[in-house]
Amino acid sequence: MRMSDPRLDALMSEFESGRVPLLQFIRSAKDILDSMDEGLEIIGKAYVGSFGNHTEGRDLMSCLLRISGFETVVADRHVSVETMIKSCAEDPTIDVLCLSVQTTYDCPSLYDLEELLEEAGIRDRLIVNVGGAAINEFLAEKMGSDVFSRSAVESTRLIKEKVLERNGL
Repeated sequence: MRMSDPRLDALMSEFESGRVPLLQFIRSAKDILDSMDEGLEIIGKAYVGSFGNHTEGRDLMSCLLRISGFETVVADRHVSVETMIKSCAEDPTIDVLCLSVQTTYDCPSLYDLEELLEEAGIRDRLIVNVGGAAINEFLAEKMGSDVFSRSAVESTRLIKEKVLERNGL
């Protein structure tokens, strides 16, 4: 799919082992990705959002998804679930909705996520990932998440597998 870049491979290895802090990883990966002008075959498009002022999980998932071959649309701060769903509905090329939740305060707004996606007529075309510090497997399932892992890196791998499987690759 996407050409591997030794700089990204090394950075991912360092991040997964805990030797590179989160914000340094995001900045470094973004710089590498922005400098690449070939080998960037896109396998899908993901909308990545979070709640309130929480941006680290959102930015991490966007970065990891870009590394994995996804074009990403990143929601601004303080965007409601309804607005995120509307954005996904308006762009038929989006096939992943990834939401990062930092606190349990935001969880109730996601209990109706699957119903809202159904009402918008886009549930069948989206692979949904809900994760973050406040989310466990039970909550992710209750919210309609197709993919869940305690690790952002593993969640990204699972999302990619689902998209490739859906596309027959």
